[in-house]
Amino acid sequence: MGAPTGGGGGGAAVLRGFDAPLEAWGPGHRGVDLAAGADAPVRSTLDGVVSFAGPVGGVPVVVVEHPGTGTPSLRSTYEPVVATVAPHARVTAGQVIGRLAAAPGGPGHCGALRGCLHWGLLRGERYLDPLRLLRRARHARLLPLLNGGGGGATARARAPAGAGEGPVSR
Repeated sequence: MGAPTGGGGGGAAVLRGFDAPLEAWGPGHRGVDLAAGADAPVRSTLDGVVSFAGPVGGVPVVVVEHPGTGTPSLRSTYEPVVATVAPHARVTAGQVIGRLAAAPGGPGHCGALRGCLHWGLLRGERYLDPLRLLRRARHARLLPLLNGGGGGATARARAPAGAGEGPVSR
């Protein structure tokens, strides 16, 4: 599991963090903005199925639903991203799902001086901090020894596949 930008072991800089609104209609920032240039590849953070790929208010958006992540399933959103995958396509964590678009008609979400990916995470209608996926991925997992262990045997630690990678590649 990795961030949608900054692949190859490096993460993209967070330009603006998650700020949950107090009320569903209130002010806040319902995702994080990751530094990235136009045409950068954007990757799915988890395995899933593309549930939407197209424009919303003139901005290209890709939405991936992640079955098996609870009820309701998590969904990740990526914008402005021109999809290279079609709705209903199965995708794997780290797979390129699109390219970061130049802001249509102006400076875009992150302002005139920077390009960025807006990355969101939802469970149902509730927005969550997508960076929590990366924090969870960075924990070591203990695995049993293949020989069955036995008195005094120790387990080996391994970081999950994709840990530390980002959703936008360089």
